[in-house]
Amino acid sequence: MSLRYFFALSIAAFLSVPAFGQFNISVQQNGQASNVANGAAIVLNSAAVGQNATATVTITNASANNVVFGAAAQLLGSPTFTATDTAVTLTAFQSTSFTIQYAPQSSAAAVGQFLWPYTTQSGGVANGVGDISFNLTGTAPSLSFGQVASNGSFQPILNGGVIQFPATLLNNTASVTFAIANTGSGAASISAIAVSGADFSLGGVPVLPLNLNAGNQINLTAQFTPPASGAQSGSIQVTFTGGTFMATLSATGITSFFSYQITEDGATTAISPGQNIALDNVAVGSTSTAVLQFQNTSASPVVLNTVALSGVGFSVPSSPFLPVTVQPQQTESLTITFTPLQTGPFTGRLQVGTDSFSLSATGLGPQLTYSYVVGGATNSVIPGGVVSFPTVGEGKTTSVQFTITNTGTVAASVAGIGIIDPTGSFALGSLPAVPLQLNPSATATFSINFSPVSVGSLSATLSINNSVFNLTGFSTAPPPLPAYQFTGASGTQQPFQQPAIGLSLSSPYSLNLSGTLTITIISNSFVVDPAVQFSSGTQKVAFTIPANTLKAVFPNGATQIQLQTGTVAGSIQITPDFTVGSGNGTDITPGNPTTLTLTVPALAPALLSVSLGAQTAVSFSVVLTGFTTTRSLESLTFQLTPASGAKVSATSFTIDLTSASTVWFEGAASSAVGGQFSITVPFDLAQSGASASANLVAKISAISVTATSATGASNSLQVLVP
Repeated sequence: MSLRYFFALSIAAFLSVPAFGQFNISVQQNGQASNVANGAAIVLNSAAVGQNATATVTITNASANNVVFGAAAQLLGSPTFTATDTAVTLTAFQSTSFTIQYAPQSSAAAVGQFLWPYTTQSGGVANGVGDISFNLTGTAPSLSFGQVASNGSFQPILNGGVIQFPATLLNNTASVTFAIANTGSGAASISAIAVSGADFSLGGVPVLPLNLNAGNQINLTAQFTPPASGAQSGSIQVTFTGGTFMATLSATGITSFFSYQITEDGATTAISPGQNIALDNVAVGSTSTAVLQFQNTSASPVVLNTVALSGVGFSVPSSPFLPVTVQPQQTESLTITFTPLQTGPFTGRLQVGTDSFSLSATGLGPQLTYSYVVGGATNSVIPGGVVSFPTVGEGKTTSVQFTITNTGTVAASVAGIGIIDPTGSFALGSLPAVPLQLNPSATATFSINFSPVSVGSLSATLSINNSVFNLTGFSTAPPPLPAYQFTGASGTQQPFQQPAIGLSLSSPYSLNLSGTLTITIISNSFVVDPAVQFSSGTQKVAFTIPANTLKAVFPNGATQIQLQTGTVAGSIQITPDFTVGSGNGTDITPGNPTTLTLTVPALAPALLSVSLGAQTAVSFSVVLTGFTTTRSLESLTFQLTPASGAKVSATSFTIDLTSASTVWFEGAASSAVGGQFSITVPFDLAQSGASASANLVAKISAISVTATSATGASNSLQVLVP
């Protein structure tokens, strides 16, 4: 029951739809289809005037009624529209297709209307009327080609025409704006844009193919860059639907807008851009002059904005006031001068607008230049500049080769070469004899040696004539001293002797060493014996140890040095110091140096000589010399030996010297002789009953003497009595 009711309602709804809404309509153009409504607008775009544009229309009856198209459609408006429709009856859901064609006669837009009446039938009875209609529009493109002027105006160019470039300087670029405009009513399709000619190029070309809509324009930049002078030609070609456009490109490369001539010393010579202008060579401080004239040889005025000059010694004291407009065939001029401040060749460059010339001249006179070679590299240096030496360890030597060159045009004099060096680290070597004359291009070379005598930065000055150069070098610390030891005498030594000692390294040292041995005396008697000294006569002696050797060498060339032990008991301490190089170098003596100690012991006195002094028949004196290391004496013992057959009442005598010894050794005079002494003892002889003329001394044949102190008795010495 409900189903029948629903069905009836559905039918009623279906039948209530108006007949004119019962069509499905599609339009296909260029391979693409779209659905449209009845009464829609259809636009037919022709690719070019003379080429047809077609739209295929398909109508489908979407109703249950029959639709009868009894006659051909009507085309109203422009006659450029035609249709292929025919009378047809469409049953439910049946379709029919036909074409509408547009055949443009111009690029102007055409309008029209398509109108196709129909009748609807149901059961063979007409039940409605209507029509299918479309508003038609037809378009076609029209391409125009031209050149855009500087004011923006479009100047047409006919197919086969010429695009003219202005005269262009070599290796410069001239540009022309080439335009393509669509003045038609439809889009134009451009498939290719090409340029020919080796010196021509085209910029701004869009991605192709390109649809250029009606009323639009594209601008391209045609460029000409001549590498050589003379006329050049090429072409530009545009390919589009419906045809091809071609225009000739015409241009000329030129070297300059101006022609030039140079006047110097009254002579005038033609010259071209890029050539050299050689001014007269003059002495330092003098001036040479040339005048450059230029004429505008082109057919148009030329605006000159720039006159520029570079190069030491050159100037342009007069030129046109810039900017200046040079009319065709008009001539202008400028003045060029050369004033050298030193000798030698000079170069420069003159620019006149886009043209340039090289300049050359020579300053005449002597000119000394300086350089030095270090590490294989040559370095130029000017007076007041710095000559830098490589860093070197103290005690070693590095050198630079210094060269004086006469770069002038006449001979130069070198009066003197010298060094002022307060450090003693710099020295000249292989000096040429001065004064000397250096001809042009001649050189003089010598060496400068850097042998640092201390650690750190060192400097000196080198003088050549009146020019001064600063010498600088840096020295690193020397390596530490290897261990060393004394050789020769050691330990306890007898007084009044001359033992020999030496000094030796435990391993070779890479640098030359110098040093001194210093004697320090520690006396047991509070008096220092001045006799304790080296054989050189002082208590200090110098030595050297040549690089890579072991033994110290003393002033006499020997590897040992003698010293006097003196006559006073005590210690003799010998301390070395070490210096790299000679004297002013770095002290590398260890903080706690190894020393040599020789000990002179406290011994019994020693007699050195005994002799007779003043002598008469009844008296004589005994003169003794000797030393006592304790600086004290207690007594002298004399032993008389009678002559043969003589009788002497007493043959042994002892003299107490304690007081006399104390007075002597505590006196100032004894300080100069250490433990030495000299004693004169007088003897007077007497014999009872002897006459005054009796020779009593003859009764004694010899005298022996011995000295004693708290440490013992000395040796015994004897003297014969004549």
